Formats: sequence, structure tokens, C-alpha cells
Amino acid sequence: MQRLISAKRWISFVLLVALIALVAYYQLIFHQTVNLEGYPIQRTVKYSFSVKNPNNYAVNEAQFLIYSPIGESAFQHLENVTANLPFKKGIDQQGNERMVFTLDTLPPYATKTISVTVNIKLSNQGNNVDDIHSEAYLSDEKLIGLNNPYIQKVAHNLKADTPQKTVDKIYGWVTKNIKKSGYVKNDLGAQYALDNKTGDCTEFMYIFSALARANGIPTRNLAGFVASENRVLRPADYHNWNEVYIDGEWYLVDTDKQVLMEKSSEYIAMRLIGDSMPDQPANSQSFFSSSSSIQVSMN
Repeated sequence: MQRLISAKRWISFVLLVALIALVAYYQLIFHQTVNLEGYPIQRTVKYSFSVKNPNNYAVNEAQFLIYSPIGESAFQHLENVTANLPFKKGIDQQGNERMVFTLDTLPPYATKTISVTVNIKLSNQGNNVDDIHSEAYLSDEKLIGLNNPYIQKVAHNLKADTPQKTVDKIYGWVTKNIKKSGYVKNDLGAQYALDNKTGDCTEFMYIFSALARANGIPTRNLAGFVASENRVLRPADYHNWNEVYIDGEWYLVDTDKQVLMEKSSEYIAMRLIGDSMPDQPANSQSFFSSSSSIQVSMN
């Protein structure tokens, strides 16, 4: 009798494990199918870095970290990323994924090239992604400054009777009143853009985000590349822009390039920008970092 009870328990356990596995498999396949159908545009991009040892001695175990494209967002689904050297995957406190290279030995004055190839699927319409919580993009940040009276005043003057109309007015105000300054090395933020009426793509991103969040519209700050076709990416392609959440959907907004809720398949997001964390670059226009013993430049 005891053996019969044990056998029944064992069979029940096996059936339970099989059921859990079947459900997990079904959910995985279904999730992938939905995602892939929602991202119909295929893009392949390549980029490379020169890693140099500037010292008169060999450098061992130097690390080089590159942000990998965001795995899945409203507008992109990363298929795979490969490199000519081995790497490990890492993640920062914002949830951004990184490729971590450890160079065993780099001889004196030697230079090594690291090449990366990305296959990614993109969409011109926002997909529903469960892990993007819109309410997380209403909070204040150091370079947004929601409590600044000037930002509050301008935001109040731009508020319309619907979020869509409010975004239209904010977009119109920013593109009309903020002038392009050319590349600025340091992040200056929304307050600088308001006071000086100028800035690069970073300040355009921050001032739009400040005015939208002040009006209760969730807004994400992003950094990456603009690539309308398969190509080799260059440092000058690196860019900042926004995504806004309206009536249950995400939309791309790029006030610097004057793009409003279109062309999202031309943007490849490398990292989500938030208040600086200890393990991520302070500058929003950086997407790689390295040990202090080596020098790295994007080719």
C-alpha cells in the first residue's frame, strides 16, 4: 500500500512538472510569435572600436564595456548581437544590457579592434511591452527639474485638453524656441535649454521630457543611433530622443531632428537614460566605458 501511494505521488509529481514545462513552452513560443509579428522591419548594423594600450608595459585583464541595443522595447526586438572577441552579458541598474569584454593581455602600445554585428527587428508602431511601466517615467530627475518654477510655467501654458494636443504643443514650442548649438560634450539639462534657448540633441531631449512630465505625460529618454538602412554606424550617428506614452501606446518624438510620432524604425535604442547610477556613464551620449589603463575610441 505504501509503495502504491509513493508511486501515485511520483506520477503526480511527474505530470505536474510536465504540465509546467508545457505551459512555459507555449508561453515562450506565443510571446516570441507576437513580438516578431509586431516588429516587421529587419535591420543589420555593424560598428567597431579601437582599444589601445598607451603604456610602455603590457596591460592584463583590462575591461571594455559596450551597451548592447535594448533587447525589447515598444519599437525594437533584438535578435542577436555578435562580436569578433568573446564577451559576457551584463546589466546596469537601469536595466540596460551591456557587452563586457576582458582583454587577457594587451602588449605595450598595441591596438586591438573589437567589431560588433547587430541583427534587430524594428517597428513603425509601438508594441505593448509588459515590462515598460509608464508611471515610472513621470518622476523628476536632476537634469529635468520638474520643480523649477520656469519649467512649471512654460508647461502650464502648453497644456491642452488632451495629452495628444499637449504633446503637439510642446513639440511645436521646443522646435520653434530651442536652437541647435552643435555638439556639446557635457549634459546641460532642461534648465539650460530654457535659459539659453539653445542646446544639442541632449538638451532637446531633456526639455521635451521636462515639459511633458510636468503635464503628466510619461516620457522616456533614450540614446542610440539613427539608421534608416543596413549600415556601419559611426560616432557622429549617436543621438538622443524621447518616447511618450499616450492613451496606452508609446510614440517616438525627436525634437532635434523634428520627428513627431513617425520614423521609429529608423532609431536603434542603445540605452535608457535616467539619473546617473554608479555603474553607468554620467554623460548620456556615452555608450561605452573601459578600464583606466587603456584608451578606447569608436571607429
